[in-house]
Amino acid sequence: MRGDQKRKEIIAYWLLPAEPAREYFSSIIRDLAKRYHAPSFEPHLTIFIAPSSQLTAATALRETIADVQPIRLSVRGVGYSDAFTKTAFVEFDSTPPLREIAEAFRRKMPSAGDDELNPHLSLLYKAMSHIEKERIAKSLSSLPSEVEFNCAKAILCRVPIETRADVESWRTVAVEPLRPGGGSR
Repeated sequence: MRGDQKRKEIIAYWLLPAEPAREYFSSIIRDLAKRYHAPSFEPHLTIFIAPSSQLTAATALRETIADVQPIRLSVRGVGYSDAFTKTAFVEFDSTPPLREIAEAFRRKMPSAGDDELNPHLSLLYKAMSHIEKERIAKSLSSLPSEVEFNCAKAILCRVPIETRADVESWRTVAVEPLRPGGGSR
């Protein structure tokens, strides 16, 4: 049994895919969640994790992405891991603009997670066998070659994220669109 005294709140900063990729990934997530009795969640790419401060999260998000244009990332493939939050996921190639955004967050606030940027979009959160995860990954062959991300969110989470209830407790703190024709990023 996990002790709540060891759990803490964090703010996860996400990029969200633009349509039609948003609905495409949402439908995969919903289908996998239903099929495997797992939590459903919004498709996202986590770019930074900070200690919880709902009062500053909205300001940090707005200031950090104020001049950021929508970002296109190339799909590298589908992966899977032993981590609950990376059961099955789409991997992306990193780009200088994406790294610049992550670095801008790092300059603005302390990190509460792994600082290594590993761009991915999770499709399933579920403890399951290696064989089943591999089967799921192999079944996802018709992915787009590129995905545009055009919105950012700050999400309040409790960590570690280990259960369906943990995922279902997430709360949006702030939402900001990325602006076409914005600054240099």
